[in-house]
Amino acid sequence: MKQPQIRQFVQRFLDVNGGGVAREEGDLLRVRLPSGAGDGGAGELTLAFGTRAHRCHPEAEFVAIGSAFLDRVVGDALALGRRAVVYLPAPPSVRQPRIPPALPSVPGFQWGGPVRASRPLFLFVYQAEYHTIDVRDDLVLIAYDPARGRVLASPQALLRAFARGNCHPEEGWPPASPDPTTGDLWRSLDLLDRRLQRRSRLVKEASAIEIARETANIEAYYRQLIDEARHPVGRARQTVEEEAERVRQLQLDWKRRVQEVSGFWEACGDVRISAIGTVMEPCWIFPLRREGARARKRALRPPYGVADCRGGVLEPVCALCGAGLCGSASLMGQDLICESHG
Repeated sequence: MKQPQIRQFVQRFLDVNGGGVAREEGDLLRVRLPSGAGDGGAGELTLAFGTRAHRCHPEAEFVAIGSAFLDRVVGDALALGRRAVVYLPAPPSVRQPRIPPALPSVPGFQWGGPVRASRPLFLFVYQAEYHTIDVRDDLVLIAYDPARGRVLASPQALLRAFARGNCHPEEGWPPASPDPTTGDLWRSLDLLDRRLQRRSRLVKEASAIEIARETANIEAYYRQLIDEARHPVGRARQTVEEEAERVRQLQLDWKRRVQEVSGFWEACGDVRISAIGTVMEPCWIFPLRREGARARKRALRPPYGVADCRGGVLEPVCALCGAGLCGSASLMGQDLICESHG
């Protein structure tokens, strides 16, 4: 990153997290730190972007690649970026859905009337680290719409929503829970598995090449040692039994080295979740209540039916397989599932 990019990144980080620029003088910035940032929380600090500005004002905090301040900012940005929630604005025109909607029957529960709310769209970020040196690590983005039960075509479109979304809920559209349910996580792992299966061919090919190269080097080395054991030069000849034992030991060591190489270059890797982002989209929600329970105001938690702002009701889907739930459904925690899984 060049100095203008570093400066833009620091200013953007301060703006997003409650800080800002109090005064600007060339390459010197007097900034307000967000609460909890840096080494003292909220306060003001002078930043120098460039060696000339720092020479003229040595009391200022120098900001460049490798500086302590920038390392702290990057560390805070990474920590905050592990979990992000933004809220999209409501459209100018809204239409209420028809009642009653075509929602599946759930034993012991009944559907409530439509209420305005905001529902989550999830961006799961998985990091796949492969043990093979010649295969690069992967950052796998999975954009998932739980109400429709399908992966979104473009994770980049959801990423752009984080740039234009608001940090606070839209007025008049109370948010449902922004956290993924167990079913949402299972579906993201299923989609991740399909992505990594396509990637695994390249990993296996690279591993096979490394194993073949190392095995050939080991074979050449031990064949030379065995040949020297059978045809010694410049030393007393061994007995037949001593020669056979020496060759046997070399062959065992050869086999052990080949097994070590095969295990080291085996096609495998580690996958971990790196971040979860949630984009809250305005919609209509049909809460699911126990039969006989009073319709009191409470937090909007799944499961619930969903209709878009134009009034179109979305067909609920099974949280485990994505199949439509047109007739009846079972309940598993906070997820609706089809009868076969129930």
